Amino acid sequence: MRFAALIFLFCLFTNIVAIMEEDQPDDKDHTEWGCVSSTNDQNIPTTPSKKGPVNVEEEVDVAIVGGGLAGLLMAIGINNHCNDSSNKFRCKIYERAPKLRSISQGMLGTHTNGMFALKHIHPELPALVKKVGCARLKTIQTKIDANGKITSSSKEQEISAETRYLVTWHKMQQTLASLLPTTDAVVTSKSLVSYVEDDETDSVLLYFEDDSIVRAKIVLGCDGVFSQVRRQMANENGGREGKNGDDRPIYFGQLNWGSIFPTKNLPIRPTSDIHPDNAVHSITYNGDPRWTCLLSDAGSGYTFFQLRVTDPEKAMALSGSEGRGGLGLPGVKDALIPIAKASNAVSTALECIPESQLFERSIVGRLPAKRWISSGGRVALVGDAAHGMHPNIGQGGNSAFESSLVLVRALAEGKRQGLSLKQSLKSYEKERKPRADLVQKFSNMMGCSQSTGEQLIEMDKRMAMLDWIAKNPTGCEGGEQPPAGIVKAVNSFDPLKQKGVSLI
Repeated sequence: MRFAALIFLFCLFTNIVAIMEEDQPDDKDHTEWGCVSSTNDQNIPTTPSKKGPVNVEEEVDVAIVGGGLAGLLMAIGINNHCNDSSNKFRCKIYERAPKLRSISQGMLGTHTNGMFALKHIHPELPALVKKVGCARLKTIQTKIDANGKITSSSKEQEISAETRYLVTWHKMQQTLASLLPTTDAVVTSKSLVSYVEDDETDSVLLYFEDDSIVRAKIVLGCDGVFSQVRRQMANENGGREGKNGDDRPIYFGQLNWGSIFPTKNLPIRPTSDIHPDNAVHSITYNGDPRWTCLLSDAGSGYTFFQLRVTDPEKAMALSGSEGRGGLGLPGVKDALIPIAKASNAVSTALECIPESQLFERSIVGRLPAKRWISSGGRVALVGDAAHGMHPNIGQGGNSAFESSLVLVRALAEGKRQGLSLKQSLKSYEKERKPRADLVQKFSNMMGCSQSTGEQLIEMDKRMAMLDWIAKNPTGCEGGEQPPAGIVKAVNSFDPLKQKGVSLI
């Protein structure tokens, strides 16, 4: 009971965004950013008011809830592909945080499928990503046994720098924001309470915590793993502890400690002893507790550090907040130093990080949603709100980019054919959801494998699946079917049956 209570407190107070790595808000006073609203479900409006006209503050065609990567990309795509000089969608982003990010302690790794989506949403995006990111040409993997002995070391085959880049989360957000059509496209400090679909006006009313109301023709829920849009959608679809199953987020029994710190702090020269150029150094310790550390160049003279403890009980024991998470938690660095001594590279990097720059977070995700479209057909889920996943294979952000592209294309094609917006949303769900569900399930499976230390799928099948995901994005011509013999195993895997994994 105590463990479950701690996880509940965590989701109320910590900021979680699942991409390659989660991120933190600009300051510790906003650690609820991106989490589920504490509004009681019984107080959420579900039908239009009958007492008189609704005092609507603003009317738009497309209301995007959430100013993260998926939300920004949707606004860019709609402007690029759905608008012309005579007929433009009025599109606005409503973001809970008081401002977009200016710092972060997490990074996003692009893959071929993600860059394919970025390129087709805006042709300048790949070049901009390369400008603010670092090429990731290879991954070096080191395994250490319980006695501190290196048991294996391997290097991925070098790959093209055209698609594989590491980008700090806030730089990716800033890059996307720079491509928005207008400076007022994002409204900050707008926390959604609920939405109401109004059949009489064929629209959706959005109710915010500041008592304002916005009317939209359609709503796109891009509000992350702890999506308030998905929370309400699950209730209306009987999917939150209802007849269609529990739709709460899941906790994978793992905790992360991450930082992006000045490379000049490192005493070892050259820094390639910590992270070789254009590479991610992945170090796994199979002692007590089990952990995996990622070290890489973060660009602009900074180094990325992430230590993930994958033993559920030991991870919670090391927490500096009893599972709530946060930035600069007292005592965390001292608790982590002893377990990092198994690797000189990891312990050296950790010693160089000021405790004030260590961010603690839990690893969370989602099971596949029953549906992405509301019962009224005017509200859709996008990105982590639709398919939040364990970050182990680095597909969270890339999948969000794919979903954004498919939805943009559906809206643009629907407009050309004179279809209703509701029909376009249905087309998006039909085309995109099967692949997204499979990638989400596979990612969660690999995350559980990391947690338990067990090989849940043969290595050759895992590599074949990763190759298929990267090279066959939704909507590409000549796409191949997933590798034979893998789909059945992935679809039958249940994360909730694994040790340490639980609903939040």
